[in-house]
Amino acid sequence: MIQNFSIRNYKIFKDEVELSLLATKSKELEDFYVVKPFNNKRVLRAAFIYGPNASGKSTIVEALAFLKNLVTRPFNSKEETFEDLKPFLGDSKAREMNTQFKITFVSSGCLYSYTVELNKHYIAKEELKVTRTVNKRSRTYVVYRRTTDSKKKIAKVNFGKSLGLTKDQEASLTHNTLWNNTVLGGYLKTNLAIEDLDNVVNWFQYKLILSFPTDITTLIIPGILKSDRHNVRKKRLLAFLNKADFSIKDMRIKRASEDSLKGFWKQLWESLQDSSNQDIAKTNLPLLTFLLDKLYIVHGPRGSQHGEEALFELPIEEESRGTVKFLSLASLLLLLQEEGALVVDEIETSLHPDLVEHFIKEFVLLGGNTQLIATTHYRELLKNTELFRKDVLWFTEPTEDGSAELYSLRDFDSREIKNLTSIYNAYKIGKLGGVPNL
Repeated sequence: MIQNFSIRNYKIFKDEVELSLLATKSKELEDFYVVKPFNNKRVLRAAFIYGPNASGKSTIVEALAFLKNLVTRPFNSKEETFEDLKPFLGDSKAREMNTQFKITFVSSGCLYSYTVELNKHYIAKEELKVTRTVNKRSRTYVVYRRTTDSKKKIAKVNFGKSLGLTKDQEASLTHNTLWNNTVLGGYLKTNLAIEDLDNVVNWFQYKLILSFPTDITTLIIPGILKSDRHNVRKKRLLAFLNKADFSIKDMRIKRASEDSLKGFWKQLWESLQDSSNQDIAKTNLPLLTFLLDKLYIVHGPRGSQHGEEALFELPIEEESRGTVKFLSLASLLLLLQEEGALVVDEIETSLHPDLVEHFIKEFVLLGGNTQLIATTHYRELLKNTELFRKDVLWFTEPTEDGSAELYSLRDFDSREIKNLTSIYNAYKIGKLGGVPNL
């Protein structure tokens, strides 16, 4: 579970901003929104980020996608560069400064704090710490600290004693860490088994799930279903869909025809022309393993009294955008199982408002150490005070110098928030910021 994520000098964010999922002392919806995954710290299961267009909401999703890609897809050559890394361009000094990401999360019963600083050409600094609790006492250890000699293009890594590595093992891992690789990326290329590095890499690979653009997400569903040996995911997914009043009876996978494959490659190519789509697609490439498979949705009348003759199937591309979006979100959510974070940009896109609220409600009821981080323009959600806590609400706002800031509803004076008769009305009239200045 994510506790904190901060960004500095990345795209629209010039100064450091931090998204914190640590809960306040409030007991609102305690059983549904607050968990204690490590050391009795109260962590929120959700964050909803509001703001006008071009205010940085999507940048938060893109930053997480970039960081995941940075860790899990290391370069194989020193000459490769981070072409999609964009510092804040509205300031001459910022253009020459490094970008920094920090994230703190719980994985496999430990608390990890990861910091990386980089520019277009190389990783300048990197640090990983772990906090463990043994016999009710918590201790924090440095797993490694890394710097880079930019002139020699060589990474220098100092490993913590807690890892217990031999000199040869340290040398092997350092050797595989190119100046434009993270140490975690270097580890993926090294024949070693190190528990802390495994925990961190596996969390980025399998527990941090980023939503695809709708037209790409459908490609991963056959992979999800085909890896489901006993149809457990499929049954859960169908139950999830039908609870949302879809008349979907089954999902079938068929081998794609030559014509549909041509259409698929054209669709994928067009979608990947958007750089933000490239970032998100790269982070989930392991799921795109069944590109020759085509998904069909089986429909039928509501109720169980109808026979096979009443059923019909449609290829996924003939379904409505709303059906595809909900199916995609539900599929990704089920991937989390009992632990992980699902990050969604503009969760309400193509969905009926009732379905948005239904999805959020189902997520909340799913329980476990799962998290939902979503950007949205859907302000009507703020009317449903039985569906959210105040500390899950965040806002982005453009500043005068062209950058953006990120702040929480909890940042307002507590008396001011307490006296609000309607968060919805306060947001609508601009009292909380995060709205266009029209």
